[in-house]
Amino acid sequence: MVKEYQRKEYSEEVEALIQEKNEWMSMLEQELWWNDQYDRLSVDILRSPQLPGKNEQQLIDKKYSELLAQPIPHQSFGAQRRYYQSMALLNQLKGNSEAVLHYFQASVALWNQYPKTKVDGFFNYMGDMANYLYAVSRNPQHFHKLPALLQELRNQTPPNVQAEQLLFERSIIYELVFLLNQQQTSITEPLMRIEAGLKKYDLLPSSELSILFNTILLLFLSDRFTDCLKWMKKLWQVQKQAPNLRLDIQDGSRIIFLLAVYKTAVFEDIENGLRTIQRYFAKRKESPLRPVHAAVNTAIQQLQSASSKKEELQTLAALNDQIALLAHPVSAGIDEVILLWIQSLLQSKTITELRRADS
Repeated sequence: MVKEYQRKEYSEEVEALIQEKNEWMSMLEQELWWNDQYDRLSVDILRSPQLPGKNEQQLIDKKYSELLAQPIPHQSFGAQRRYYQSMALLNQLKGNSEAVLHYFQASVALWNQYPKTKVDGFFNYMGDMANYLYAVSRNPQHFHKLPALLQELRNQTPPNVQAEQLLFERSIIYELVFLLNQQQTSITEPLMRIEAGLKKYDLLPSSELSILFNTILLLFLSDRFTDCLKWMKKLWQVQKQAPNLRLDIQDGSRIIFLLAVYKTAVFEDIENGLRTIQRYFAKRKESPLRPVHAAVNTAIQQLQSASSKKEELQTLAALNDQIALLAHPVSAGIDEVILLWIQSLLQSKTITELRRADS
């Protein structure tokens, strides 16, 4: 054993191991440092929801001057990922949306360079991808990239059922965001994906409500009012399981129901719908949409009893003025939906035609 210790080669091996240990410790220390910066920035983001002025931006740069002076830490995947995330948050704090998008894109690109790490850390990858999708969806100059990014996301191979469910949830949410803001010739394929996914996965009620509400909104804006009412039943079924969850969606869905059922032009359904929604809002005394419901309810009753086209036009014009004067923002963007509905009746055009004219 003593002879073994005396070998020159053994001494070199020991030094090499020590050197390797030091390198690993250095990388770990670097990664932990970037974790700290990310945590600090996350706290500042939560504390500062408003965009900063010039003086505030200078204070932010001063506070994070050490971070800004650091080069990209290429030695460690974890440190490099936190670097991109931290720079994204720092620029979000400063209100620089273009830089936010750039750094979230870089974090996603980093994962693609490490396919095995992506599989092992799939949930973290999905978190970075969701941040990137959110940044793209909020940036008008890059909004057109969403379909390609969503297809890239769908092409991933989740390592388990839980990851597969998360992928479905994230991809569908942003696909709906895209479809609601862009004119498409067909929404059939996305609807099939949504229906299949909702049947297959056991989503949290909050996620399911959000997906269902946006699907209902998409159907309404696509003039598919009968389908809109069918999907409304699915949403209300979920709401029975969570009566106090997402009350904004619960309220907004009732307003859309009234607008959609009127578009079907079935007198009995309209009358029943008016009574059903009247009972709902009678119980929702704290709802911010109560005055909106009152205005829409009154207008539909007047439209039902109008004896001339002139009376109908006067009723719609009066409702248009009422909705236009509402305090903003209106929950779930319901005011914009109502105004489109009014204009479609006033101009005898489909909602799709009106939206295409504005795009």
